[in-house]
Amino acid sequence: VPWAKIRKEYFSSGVNKRSLDIIERSAFFVTLDDEEQGMKGDDPVGNLDRYAKSILHGKCYDRWFDKSFSIVIYKNGKSGLNAEHSWADAPTVAHLWEV
Repeated sequence: VPWAKIRKEYFSSGVNKRSLDIIERSAFFVTLDDEEQGMKGDDPVGNLDRYAKSILHGKCYDRWFDKSFSIVIYKNGKSGLNAEHSWADAPTVAHLWEV
């Protein structure tokens, strides 16, 4: 109910409606993250942990979770993939990412 009210109030016209329509029709989502991630510096384990958490959920408002997969590209050129893990999607996306 809260999302339906917010959607009606803020996403029923204008640029918000156009933006949401494009996102909902897309096959996947790309996030251009403003942070740097990856294994770097004196704490590779801690950096890898932060990298994984960022790929998984980011800041919790900058990821879109209703797509089969989302590609995250970081400020320093590193990237990551968050994929839906059903029995059919995960192997397909994993093979795509490995190529």
